[in-house]
Amino acid sequence: MIFKRPEAVLVSDLFYVAALIAGVLLVITLPTLVAVWVTLALCAAAWLGRVSANRSLARDPGWQDGSAAAYWRELRPLGQWAVVGASVYWLFGQGYNYILALKLDATAVAHVNAIRLLLMPAFLLTVGIKGLLLPMAVRWLGESGYDYLLKQLTTFILALGALSCVYYVLLWFTADWVLANVLQKEIPNYRLMLVLWSLLSLINLVRDLYLSALLVRRRFKLTARLVAVAAAVTLSVMWIMLDHFGAAGALVGLAIGELVFLAGVVWLVLRERKLSLPGEGQALETL
Repeated sequence: MIFKRPEAVLVSDLFYVAALIAGVLLVITLPTLVAVWVTLALCAAAWLGRVSANRSLARDPGWQDGSAAAYWRELRPLGQWAVVGASVYWLFGQGYNYILALKLDATAVAHVNAIRLLLMPAFLLTVGIKGLLLPMAVRWLGESGYDYLLKQLTTFILALGALSCVYYVLLWFTADWVLANVLQKEIPNYRLMLVLWSLLSLINLVRDLYLSALLVRRRFKLTARLVAVAAAVTLSVMWIMLDHFGAAGALVGLAIGELVFLAGVVWLVLRERKLSLPGEGQALETL
């Protein structure tokens, strides 16, 4: 990613996915210790993806000769805030499981995450595109300026949002069959949770792609603070909503917190647009 070679990342991911699918299909045939074998399949897939990535780097490392000390000095403060922001985001992005278990029970955790599993293709689409898009965002900012960067990001958001909505509609009409025949579960209020997870997926798409416009401008400290505010809102609202909506209340809290996060990202992006100059190329080239 640092050296703007998304095609090498894609090839490594393809090796990883192929190995993982083969491993899981093999595990299905085994009678015992399924969780252990699945974990080993994950390790094998990760190792194969690593081999592919390392070979790509060996052919063309990408870095310049000489000391890298100057680059590390520039990256270190950014990395510190990135770690803080990522840690806090994990707290409110995954902490709902612990609050659910504390206020309700493990069954509620299973039900909420079973519905989330149905939405994983949409979530993973956002994650994959976001990772591949970041080097392109650096290039767009450096070559054409901030307005062009925002235009390109908006185009991606509209296209991916349309694809995601198609998937939501298909899932809505097939959810009964999937729950009965694939997951083999009866989940209370699953339609409400399906709507809430779909909403969260769309919010994540818009927020994560526009967040790229802040990351390439090195606004790690601001985004870390914004994540902290969103986390506080999420966990507070979630605690209250669980008493009114049951397990679905966790998703209500997540949705409200994510909307706060999205609103903050949009506000910061618009502020950066006012601060930017036409044709400005202040990108972090070693991001």
